[in-house]
Amino acid sequence: MNNEFYFHKIIKFTALRQSKKALLVEIHEVKSGSFYLLRRKYEDFLSPIQVWLPKTWFKKGMYGEIWIWEKGLMMNLQQLIEKRRLMIGEAMEEKKHIERLH
Repeated sequence: MNNEFYFHKIIKFTALRQSKKALLVEIHEVKSGSFYLLRRKYEDFLSPIQVWLPKTWFKKGMYGEIWIWEKGLMMNLQQLIEKRRLMIGEAMEEKKHIERLH
């Protein structure tokens, strides 16, 4: 496998913040079928898509396009979905508890 971009997909994003080793990005588009399926299935939990991603996952293409390691991105998005599902679930439980008090 000589293609250095084999495990990477083109990504379009806005960088919101950065640290020494990572970028906080708002993702607009990823040229990946897996990304589109995940986004469609969990649309309620993936709006907006803002995640910290290690700088080492990014590569710059010959024509200036930015590529991201797809497997790492998908793992981070799954974690974001789970975190947001828990937050929403906790908020719903708290709302039910408050309604029972009144």
